[in-house]
Amino acid sequence: MDQIDPDAWNCMVSDDDPSLRHEFLKALESSESCSRETGWIPCHITATRDDVLLGGAPCYLKTHSYGEFVFDWAWANAYERAGLAYYPKLLIASPFTPVSGQRILCRPDVDGVEIRKQIASALPIIAKKLNASSVHCIFCQPSDLEALNASGFVPREGRQFHWHNAAYTCFDDFLGALSSKKRKNIARERRRVTDQGMAMHWVPGNAIEPHHIDLLYACYRNTIAEHGSYAYLNPRFFEHLVRDLPAAVQLLIASRNHLDIACGFFLRGKNALYGRYWGSLEHVPDLHFEVC
Repeated sequence: MDQIDPDAWNCMVSDDDPSLRHEFLKALESSESCSRETGWIPCHITATRDDVLLGGAPCYLKTHSYGEFVFDWAWANAYERAGLAYYPKLLIASPFTPVSGQRILCRPDVDGVEIRKQIASALPIIAKKLNASSVHCIFCQPSDLEALNASGFVPREGRQFHWHNAAYTCFDDFLGALSSKKRKNIARERRRVTDQGMAMHWVPGNAIEPHHIDLLYACYRNTIAEHGSYAYLNPRFFEHLVRDLPAAVQLLIASRNHLDIACGFFLRGKNALYGRYWGSLEHVPDLHFEVC
């Protein structure tokens, strides 16, 4: 991302998609969370005319399939049984982020259909030059799909659950839309958290200090350890993101007797809030729901 002008890139990104902003992708690279060593080799695609950026795509040469939230191990195994190499593969995505959004980006003042079509048609050529077995574009939008289909890509459907605010003005409005049983269950779970002396407070990005990062990362590592997963991100990523994109970062911290117990990490767009990571330093029943 160091080779791409931040303003030129960001003008192609939706206000509701902080995980595609230049600052976010650069933080992944500068922290070495995305690097040759981690198997996420940045090779971003750009379309220019007279040195003006018209379109682009966040692209990575992958040496594994971890951190994608899309599982293609069966394809990799089939390649291996056939005596072929599945890796490296080319991936268009926001790393470690299963959030649907635009993947083939365009300036708002150009013909987006044509730019996306040109980028999509170039992908197989780029893959061949990089000795990649295949090209994958995940969590994309219909306009991406249209361009990719026109270039011979095959769609693979998945399912996600999204929550939308149906004009609720407060949490009680949301509860009022549920059945009596669900309302009682939620009220009981929230009461348990309060009865255990837990208090919550938000910390906006411009107020996050080093000790907040320490808490966040300790909680993040705890969750990783509990689920036997892999810590794709390091503390430097969070430090760089808070420094360079504070308006898009929020923490929700849970404490008891002024002692911080748990932390949730959120990305904020113009109209959307993305709960990305959560963890707790000790087990507190029902705290996960309250924080996340």
